[in-house]
Amino acid sequence: MHLFPEDLKLISHWGLRDQLKALRELDTRAAEDLRKTYDALDEVLDAVQQARFRIFEEVVERRKIDLLLRARQRASDAGRPGPSVVR
Repeated sequence: MHLFPEDLKLISHWGLRDQLKALRELDTRAAEDLRKTYDALDEVLDAVQQARFRIFEEVVERRKIDLLLRARQRASDAGRPGPSVVR
């Protein structure tokens, strides 16, 4: 078993550093955008609506993870790799 597919072309050390830096910058921008979105929502929702929305988000997130874990288990039972859970 190989860590990477044999036909995969690996990037250089510096290319990898550049890719990681770009991913960190993307994460930072996404977090800022998400914070701005939450701030805008909080301006138009009252406290009860905000609480309901946060609970709804948590329920959806848990269901998503549950579905991924079930898909992984079914794939494992069938002898093939399943989806990865990435947060």
